[in-house]
Amino acid sequence: MKRLQHTKRVCLLSIVTFLIAGLGFSNPAFAEGSENETFFYKEQTLLTPIEAEWNYEGNKGPDYWESLSSEYKACGQGTQQSPIDVDTKSNPSIKEAELELDFDYSETIYSVEDNDEIFQANSFDVDNNILTINEEEYKLNQIALHTPSEHTIDGEEFPLEIQLVHENDEEEQLIISVLVEEGKEDKVLKDVWMALPKADGVANRAVDFDATELIPEQDSLFTYEGSLTVPPCTENVTWLVSDEPISLSDEQIQAVQKVSSENNRPTQDLGDRQIHKVLPQ
Repeated sequence: MKRLQHTKRVCLLSIVTFLIAGLGFSNPAFAEGSENETFFYKEQTLLTPIEAEWNYEGNKGPDYWESLSSEYKACGQGTQQSPIDVDTKSNPSIKEAELELDFDYSETIYSVEDNDEIFQANSFDVDNNILTINEEEYKLNQIALHTPSEHTIDGEEFPLEIQLVHENDEEEQLIISVLVEEGKEDKVLKDVWMALPKADGVANRAVDFDATELIPEQDSLFTYEGSLTVPPCTENVTWLVSDEPISLSDEQIQAVQKVSSENNRPTQDLGDRQIHKVLPQ
């Protein structure tokens, strides 16, 4: 009987060990303030990035996205495509829009990864970061980096664009665009930048981060209806673009550029769409 129990324990330990290894985690770390609860998130194994069927150059670049898959038709045939140039000076169509914005973000664990074309951080707890706009709740799912910027302001391109991707219960998406200019080091984002892969390939590593630090001043926002900037270029995406960039040091910007080649889609025709200047309520 004892031998049977011992065999069961050995089998159970083997299964648990296999499952943990299969998740790709190592060196478990204890959550602060919880001595008995262990989260396996601090260090993860190196993974090989999945090669996307599209990219940003050659015959798989933006000019060809439409032809790469029947699901990508909107990339060439859509009428509300992103990114755009936010013309704040000579665009007579810019009107004002009163929006009630409430940001309820808090410190959250993000998995930091490079999926071959886009460097991004994925939230482990989407319920922890909610943007309410006119009483409609959007949950922050992901933070993506594009270099150089995809959106431009009055024709000006920036070295980096940080996109905060939100989604509501109807799977409608809202994206906040935070543009970055070279300047002083951002000490708050320093920990996030330390998790950037040092070279090609994916060094998955999670970080604790409060996205509140990325929220732009509400009176700096412009909004328009657009699309995803990557295939399948899905439309009916609400964009909030700030014309006041945040500052990162040259070293912080270069850290992104070292692990991510140019991954910005060219600006698209605004067409008959309108850009609105946000007036916070």
